[in-house]
Amino acid sequence: MNYNQRLIESAGIEDQQMNESSTSCFEIHSDTRRALITAIGAELQSIRAKGSDEEFMWQGDPAVWSGRAPILFPVVGRLADSTLQHDGRRFDMPQHGFVRKTAFAAVPVSDNEISFELAASETSLEHYPWKFMLRVTFKLEGNVLQIAYSIENRDESTLYFNIGSHPAFRLPCDPEDNAAVNHEDYFIHFNSSESLETYQIVDGLLQKPPRSFPLQDNRIQLTRSLFDDDALVFMDINSTEVSLCHRKTGNRVVVGTGGAPHLGIWSKPAAEYVCIEPWWGYADFSDVAAGKSSAEIMDKPSIQMLPPGGSFETSISIATHEA
Repeated sequence: MNYNQRLIESAGIEDQQMNESSTSCFEIHSDTRRALITAIGAELQSIRAKGSDEEFMWQGDPAVWSGRAPILFPVVGRLADSTLQHDGRRFDMPQHGFVRKTAFAAVPVSDNEISFELAASETSLEHYPWKFMLRVTFKLEGNVLQIAYSIENRDESTLYFNIGSHPAFRLPCDPEDNAAVNHEDYFIHFNSSESLETYQIVDGLLQKPPRSFPLQDNRIQLTRSLFDDDALVFMDINSTEVSLCHRKTGNRVVVGTGGAPHLGIWSKPAAEYVCIEPWWGYADFSDVAAGKSSAEIMDKPSIQMLPPGGSFETSISIATHEA
């Protein structure tokens, strides 16, 4: 077969109750990197350096967290009562939306590029009352993976949505020894000055008021307890690059946000990975569940809107650096 039509048998992908072919991975490659993407959720599974065979992505341990890099659509985070409300109607909506569990159609382009497409269906319309097309394109150039998102409104009314990225990056052991991961060896760096606030999360919903989250030298120091109270959620950030760095070897992964206004930083407590998540949206506040604020999707803060026939495009980039 030509290009990335060659299927790579996937290892460790969570059972999605799909047929065997839909749980396979497609490979793209550059001169220095290989990437694998599964058709389920158009989810990035692996980025490996060709020379050293170093893996940069978390490999999805079901005992810890089975995800690797889910795409969040048509919502980011949790809605109150896990329900999308619009025009007097109520629709079940899981946390982070439904596309991460849905099979996309793969459209191979070349050795280093592939697209995945998902159109609205009878099933999706039961949860999300708009006709849409979501296209995700992965392109590898050198050590940089570009991930482009395109959303088309194929409905006759305004489409309301959020979209976000959720890639998880390994925290390998110190390259100079074989000891267990020392979280304190790692930090998150922002490329612009920030005055950050974050929100407590209870049952998946954001709690007001926010609390100040000061940085030192534009850094967040990782620790084993940093995520004991769930994710760090930052709104209206200035930075366009957020990096995972090692105190000895420098940049490990640099995530270009593509101008996304919000950011999540997360892992399971003491886990050996960290997620850097550019978002165009965020979870509901608890006052929505309490009936103190509107639950109508069009009134949701940070909701994105597309007129009939309109389109929205954004992207992220992931630059990987060997130890």
